[in-house]
Amino acid sequence: MKLVDKLSLVKRKVDRLSHIHSRDPVDARLIHCLCHLCPAQVYACNEETGALIIRHENCLECGSCRVVCRDCLTWNYPNAGCGVSHRFG
Repeated sequence: MKLVDKLSLVKRKVDRLSHIHSRDPVDARLIHCLCHLCPAQVYACNEETGALIIRHENCLECGSCRVVCRDCLTWNYPNAGCGVSHRFG
């Protein structure tokens, strides 16, 4: 099963505003780390500019990026009613 198919099984409401923002400038090593760290592939690198691309709509709110790269990201919970819906809790 591909990642896109797995992400479609997660119940969530996507907010139009991103809850994840990068602080400028972001070190290339941190971009590489984020791209490999995130299980939902929220982060990607623009091949032409080397800039960080954030696809917040894929976020599973696991907090991995928040712990590892807290100095280069501003991460907040999504607005009320948006984000991942957990079945138990």
